[in-house]
Amino acid sequence: MAGDMHYGNVSLLLHCNGTDNSTTFIDSSRTTKTVSSVNGAKISNAQSKFGGSSGYFDGSNDYLTAPASSDFVFGMDDFTIEAWIYLPANPTGLYAAIIDIRNTGAGAGSVLFMLDSSRTLGYYGASTVRTSQTVPLNQWTHVALSRQGGTSRLFIDGVVGASVSDTDNKSSLAIPHIGSVHDKANPAFYGYINDLRVTKGIARYTTNFTPLSVAFSSYQSQIPGTLTESLAATTFVAEAHDTTTGVLVGTKAFTGANFTVDIKTTAKACNVTVRIPYKIWTLSTYYALNDLVFPSDPLTTPYYYKRIAVGTSGATEPTWAITPGAQVDDGAITDAWELVERLVQPITHGPLIPS
Repeated sequence: MAGDMHYGNVSLLLHCNGTDNSTTFIDSSRTTKTVSSVNGAKISNAQSKFGGSSGYFDGSNDYLTAPASSDFVFGMDDFTIEAWIYLPANPTGLYAAIIDIRNTGAGAGSVLFMLDSSRTLGYYGASTVRTSQTVPLNQWTHVALSRQGGTSRLFIDGVVGASVSDTDNKSSLAIPHIGSVHDKANPAFYGYINDLRVTKGIARYTTNFTPLSVAFSSYQSQIPGTLTESLAATTFVAEAHDTTTGVLVGTKAFTGANFTVDIKTTAKACNVTVRIPYKIWTLSTYYALNDLVFPSDPLTTPYYYKRIAVGTSGATEPTWAITPGAQVDDGAITDAWELVERLVQPITHGPLIPS
């Protein structure tokens, strides 16, 4: 599955995957939100576009919420809201919300993306617009709202259905409601939702397009290619570090001399270090006899150490000895570690450019 070049702009991503009848919904955006099910909105295996399940809303009073966040305050900028939906029947209300990001009924400063009782797709903000075509029954349909440069457009299965001038400042800090309007004044959405995605700052669609035939990606890119190693071991771990910040952005365990990197990451470039997967020493941790660790910086101190006195590690990392057989204190424990031998030197590749 290819990555999403705009994943860093994704405010909310609900694949709606999970166990049948579960009320646990996971946000797969970069800044994960806690999503709450209200009145029984649930995962269903009865219908799915991707992943074997979807979110089911009974059209009565169930819905989802996420916390109010600046991620849903679009200001004057572009944005995109989209989802795959399945309608078993016509909505019964005028505003069957797919997602409502409003504090009050007033449209200025906020966004309501919805259907009406005729199955036309609608957008209610400072302006109101509805599509001329309808969303079909009993089939999965991609629907989207995308604002670009002061014009908002509605799409049904990739076809522009309506557009409206929209220079409204989306300034409301509101709790997003999925499957219901914010004040519960209209019947809720009835049907199934898969892959609901909100993207801030990006107009993903400006003209007719072909919807993706795979689920929306939960990562930006992945490190390509295959590496070959000749380390004297059979099990390894590859760690990708952002070349700009040095932060660890992804790992992969593997066996054998050849492996495909394919670490998923949002970094623009990575150094990939391959090492033997002993545990890194951690503070305030209980260690038993013969536990093996290596220092937090194995490039500077390329040795691993065996626990020779049980107990809990200290609040700061020990000063590691570099003489084979030497013993190392750890917090209150004297001679807690013994240097076993030199690590097979970790090998760093990079910078590698994700794609």
